Amino acid sequence: MWRNGAMHGYGTYSRPNGSKYKGGWTDGMASGPGSSTYTSGDEYYGEWKDGRFNGQGTYVWQSGKVYSGTWVEGLEHGRGRCAYANGDVYRGEWRGGTRSGTGEFTLPNGEKYFGEWKNDLRHGRGRYTMANGDVIEGEWRDGERLRGTQGTINSSEDPVESPVDSPVETEELEGDEVSPPSLLAFPYNQHQRLANATFHVIWKTRHHYHHGSAFSFRHPCIVATGYHVVSKALNKGRSIVFETEDGQRFKPVRHVIDRDHDCALFRLDRPVSGDRVVLRPGRLCRPFRGKETLLAGYPHGYDALLVHKACISGPHPPHGFYLDGSINGGNSGGPIVDAVSGDVLGIVGGHRYLSEELMSFGGTRGDRERDDPRWGKVERMLAKNANCGIGVGRHIEYVDTLYLANHRTLLNE
Repeated sequence: MWRNGAMHGYGTYSRPNGSKYKGGWTDGMASGPGSSTYTSGDEYYGEWKDGRFNGQGTYVWQSGKVYSGTWVEGLEHGRGRCAYANGDVYRGEWRGGTRSGTGEFTLPNGEKYFGEWKNDLRHGRGRYTMANGDVIEGEWRDGERLRGTQGTINSSEDPVESPVDSPVETEELEGDEVSPPSLLAFPYNQHQRLANATFHVIWKTRHHYHHGSAFSFRHPCIVATGYHVVSKALNKGRSIVFETEDGQRFKPVRHVIDRDHDCALFRLDRPVSGDRVVLRPGRLCRPFRGKETLLAGYPHGYDALLVHKACISGPHPPHGFYLDGSINGGNSGGPIVDAVSGDVLGIVGGHRYLSEELMSFGGTRGDRERDDPRWGKVERMLAKNANCGIGVGRHIEYVDTLYLANHRTLLNE
C-alpha cells in the first residue's frame, strides 16, 4: 500500500543487493511487526520503528549467534537472551548493544556467572559457579575480581583460585562459616520479579475458604485474574481479598468481567508499592509453540507462592494455548510471562487433574475399588498435585482489551 508517495501499511520490499523486508510500513519506513533477510545470511524477525529494530525481536546471525529480546533504535537494549555460536549463553539486561545491568552468563562446561555487568564485562557484585560446583562471590571491576572481596562457598577439597579468564589473585573470607548465596544479594531475577507481581485470591463461604491467583496489570491499582476464579464470590456477594506473599492485603472497590474470555479486572482500595511489580503485555504478545515461559500462583494444598517454568506446546483454540508446565487448580488466574522479556503473555485458565482420568475408567472391579474409603485419600492426594503435563493459558490480549475499554471506569477518571 502507498500513501502520499510512500509505502504505508503492509508490504514486501526487495533490495537490489538481494536483501528483503516483509512487514509493516509507516510513511516509507519499516514499522510494526516485520522480518528481514540479508545477503550475509542473517535474519531478523520482530518489531520495527522508523526503519530500525525496536521492541521485541530475534536476530539470527549466519555464524549461529542468536539474540532474542528487546531492541531500541537498532540495538539490544532491555532484557534479552543471546546464544553464541560456541555454546555460551547470556540471559539478562542489555544497554546500547552491550551486556549491562544484571544477567547470567553460562559456559558449555557448566561454569556460570550471575551478577552485574557493564559494557560486556563483569562489573559489580557477582557470583561465579565453577564446573565442579565451587562458588565464589565478590566484586568485579572491568571483568576482573577485586582482591579480598570474595570467598569460596561450598568448595571442594582443592582450593579455587579464580575463574578461568581472571588472573587476579583472591583472598578467602575469614571465619569458620560463609553464608550461602541469597536472592537479596542479587536484586533482579525474572522469577522473583514475577513473584512480586502475583497475588493470592481468597474468599470465604460459610464453611470453606476458596483460593486462586491474580496479578498486577498495567496500573498499580489494577489486578487481573480469571473470571472462573471469582465468579461464585461475585454471584454470592462474598468479600474477596488479594494478598501478597509478604502478607499485604488489598480489597477491591470495583470490577469488570468478560465471561466469554474468562477474565476479570479489579480496582484495589489502594495502589501497590515498594518492590511490587506491575506486569504489562509486549507489543507482540501472541505466544507461539516452543516459547519459554514462567508462570506463578498459589497451588491448592500448598500455602506458598510458586514460580514454574513452562513451554508453550501448542494452540488451544479459540482463545488460548497449551502449556507443558506443572499447573494445579490454585494456579488459575495467575500470570504467564515471557521467560526472557518478562512481558505478560497470558493468564492461567485451566488444568487437568490426574484423578479425573483415573475416575473415568469403567468396569465392575473399578467401581468396587472406588467405593473403598481409601480411594478418597488417593483422590485427594491426586487433586493436590499437578496435571499430567497439560495446562491451558488464555491470551493476554483479551485481558488487555477489557482494560482498554474500561480503565477510565475502573480508575474513576
